[in-house]
Amino acid sequence: NSITSFKSITSVSFSLNSITSVSFSLNSITSVSFSLNSITSVSFSLNSITSVSFSLKSITSVSFSLNSITSVSFSLNSITSVSFSLNSITSVSFSLKSITSVSFSLNSITSVSFSLKSITSVSFSLNSITSVSFSLNSITSVSFSLKSITSVNFSLNSITSVSFSLNSITSVSFSLNSITSVSFSLNSITSVSFSLKSITSVSFSLNSITSVSFSLKSITSVSFSLNSITSVSFSLNSITSVSFSLNSITSVSFSLNSITSVSFSLNSITSVSFSLNSITSVSFSLNSITSVSFSLNSITSVSFSLNSITSVSFSLKSITSVSFSLNSITSVSFSLKSITSVNVSLNSITSVSFSLNSITSVSFSLNSITSVSFSLNSITSVSFSLNSITSVSFSLNSITSVSFSLNSITSVSFSLNSITSVSFSLNSITSVSFSLKHVSFSLNSITSVSFSCRSWRSAFLIPRQQKIEVVTGTLLYTGFTHQTFCINNSLEKGKESLCLPPP
Repeated sequence: NSITSFKSITSVSFSLNSITSVSFSLNSITSVSFSLNSITSVSFSLNSITSVSFSLKSITSVSFSLNSITSVSFSLNSITSVSFSLNSITSVSFSLKSITSVSFSLNSITSVSFSLKSITSVSFSLNSITSVSFSLNSITSVSFSLKSITSVNFSLNSITSVSFSLNSITSVSFSLNSITSVSFSLNSITSVSFSLKSITSVSFSLNSITSVSFSLKSITSVSFSLNSITSVSFSLNSITSVSFSLNSITSVSFSLNSITSVSFSLNSITSVSFSLNSITSVSFSLNSITSVSFSLNSITSVSFSLNSITSVSFSLKSITSVSFSLNSITSVSFSLKSITSVNVSLNSITSVSFSLNSITSVSFSLNSITSVSFSLNSITSVSFSLNSITSVSFSLNSITSVSFSLNSITSVSFSLNSITSVSFSLNSITSVSFSLKHVSFSLNSITSVSFSCRSWRSAFLIPRQQKIEVVTGTLLYTGFTHQTFCINNSLEKGKESLCLPPP
């Protein structure tokens, strides 16, 4: 049992410039406690260490209390390998209450490995950090193996800026197979920036997480720049609940320009909830993704609450294939009350496939959208398979303009064989424009279709072919009581049009 207490140290500096190997072997320590309550500055300079190894096999508790540190700086410029083996630690606690700046500079590390097999609880309390900066420019491999952690809790309530610069990482792997709960509380972060320029593969394996909760109440800007990632894979097979609460984010920007494959496997999620009530702008730029695959086979409920978004923009220029497999969702709800503009630009998608075979209810509430624009100019095939939806409801009460431009779609197929009720409430749309060359609908079991479009000024359906085929099965039209419904075919035939009188 080793206890160290340095209450009045004001500065600690380590300079070990020519050490080639450092090894710690403390195999029978049962408790380690650090209390450095008045240190104002800590600096490490280990410029020529080639290997660092820690082996602390029997430690049961580690506690750090560094309550008055104002600055921490690490400079480990020539370390080639870092290995931690802490196989029997049951509890780790960090309390760094007054740190104002933390800086890591590990420019030449080629491999980092953590093995913490028996930790049952990890707690971080860094309540007054104002800036955190990581610079790990030459790491080629990072591996985390935390097999028995049951709870991870982060409390970073006063961080104002977080910056990660990991420009040369080629592989990142996380294996957290027994975590049952993960909680992030970052209530005062104002800016988060990630720069991961050369990562070629990112893999997450979190197979036993039962609950994930994010609380980021005061983030004003989030920026992701992952320009060279070639593959991203998420495997979260046992998560039962995911909750995001990002109530004060004003801007979110994703720039993932070179991702070639994205795969999500979330097979056992039962509930997903997003609460992003104050986001004013969301921008996605995924210009080189060639394949996107979602597999969410056991989600029973999905809820989106994005009540204050004013602008949403998607730019997915080079996606060649998008596949959604959401076979067990029973309820999907969207609440986007204050969106003023939605813009989707998917100019090079060649195939889009949706498979939502067990959804029983879909509800959209987009009450304040003023403009919706879709530009999908190079899609060659779109397929929807929604075989078990029993009710679909759209409430878009304040949209003033809707524009669809799907000029190069060669095949659109809808298979909605078990929908029993479809309801559209578009009470304030002033203009709707569709441009679709070849469209086929198969709606064999719809028993009721209701349109409420009280304020339309113009509605155009412009087919680029001579004949329109509609297979309706049993279809009951209701709602066209104030206007006739016309298909204007004047583009080919001058004055001809087909008008259906009110029922």
